[in-house]
Amino acid sequence: MISEKIDIFLDVGQELNFSTVAKKRYTTQPTISRQIADLEAEWGVRLFTRSNKGLRLTPEGAIMLNCCKKISQQMDVALKQIEEIKVSKRDRLRLGFLTDMNAEEFFMPAICVFAKDQPGLDVSLDYGSFGDLRVGLKNNQLDIIFTYDFEVQNIKDEVVVDYVMEVSPCLAISSEHPLYEKSDLSVRDLENEVFFIPEESDSPGREKDLKYVLRANKVADGNIRFAPNQESVLLQVRLGRGVALIDSGAAQIHQYGLRTIPLGDGEKFGRLALVAVWKKENLNPFLPMFMERLNTSVDK
Repeated sequence: MISEKIDIFLDVGQELNFSTVAKKRYTTQPTISRQIADLEAEWGVRLFTRSNKGLRLTPEGAIMLNCCKKISQQMDVALKQIEEIKVSKRDRLRLGFLTDMNAEEFFMPAICVFAKDQPGLDVSLDYGSFGDLRVGLKNNQLDIIFTYDFEVQNIKDEVVVDYVMEVSPCLAISSEHPLYEKSDLSVRDLENEVFFIPEESDSPGREKDLKYVLRANKVADGNIRFAPNQESVLLQVRLGRGVALIDSGAAQIHQYGLRTIPLGDGEKFGRLALVAVWKKENLNPFLPMFMERLNTSVDK
């Protein structure tokens, strides 16, 4: 039911007879006539003409009847979908994380609690590069992707961006690097090193960001080289071939035994935001439910 008046209008448009509709609804003909008159006054159009030949739709009435039928059908579909969720409790929520994001520490507690509250929900996790996550979101293979705020400008779809937490970027080298054991290591000490970043196709704008960081630390543009994605960037770092710009909370720092060099306070990229991104058109009902659970977990 959209509203009683519109339901009556739909019935009268179908039967073209006030008395027939009144009997169907166990009411009186004047009551039906009054409801139609109320709609005509509200919409500012005449819906029916009355003559010796009976009740007929006006051109305006035909337009409004067609519109109300579509609305009624859409409401029926929506109510059916809601009922299916209640009855079957079978649906999916697909989450995408960057490969260098510490999802286990920051997100898994909320995911486990949410999955326990929704025992019929299939929750899937995918890890990928910046480009992988953008493609997964674009092709509706992922409901939510978790990335950094600088990446949002590279997403072409109409999206919702929800702040999750602040993170701190840093530079990282591995134990294979000659400067690993140097005391008081600073960004300035890396002036002659090779800096690896993801290719432009994977994460546009990273070269510009890195150059800003280096210049802010009074370092020349540096020897910048590209790798296909962040995983490949970290591989080069692990091999001792260069330096990478990375989130200081990345799981790979501990996993690979990397040494981190802070960028210093007050720099433009001394702080980054980790954000959740999803399409505006995605009406998966479990999406807002999960974000509410996640935000509650992060705020604690």
